[in-house]
Amino acid sequence: MIEVLSKGYKQIVIGQLGDLFHSSQIKKSVTMAGTQLDDGDMTISELLSQYKKGLTLVKECAEMLDSVENEVQQIIEEVRISE
Repeated sequence: MIEVLSKGYKQIVIGQLGDLFHSSQIKKSVTMAGTQLDDGDMTISELLSQYKKGLTLVKECAEMLDSVENEVQQIIEEVRISE
């Protein structure tokens, strides 16, 4: 990541596009905006397993960003979070 940013990039844009876990509901398939999704056929155990995997990915990403934070701050002038 540092190698790529060192090539002259001055801005990082973190795009949050859509629902992190596809559906924001447990008992029905619908997004935060109310978009109806195809019904899933998951047991509670399978659903919880998928959420745990998603949370693990978010945690790993946060840890990776923490590990390069000081170097990134010396290279990048702006970080934005957008939709």
